[in-house]
Amino acid sequence: MLSETKNRIIQSAIEVFNKDFSAPLQKVADNANITRRTLHRYFTIEKNWLQLASEKWK
Repeated sequence: MLSETKNRIIQSAIEVFNKDFSAPLQKVADNANITRRTLHRYFTIEKNWLQLASEKWK
């Protein structure tokens, strides 16, 4: 089971990239009410969280 923070990050990525696929990671972090540093603690490689977000979106 994913942690609450990880779920917020994934949900935030879905919301932000639904509006603007080229949005910077800072917008994802801001939308999830976390720092970009926290985002990178949970997802060290951009591909990881994009993959999780796309799987959750399906």
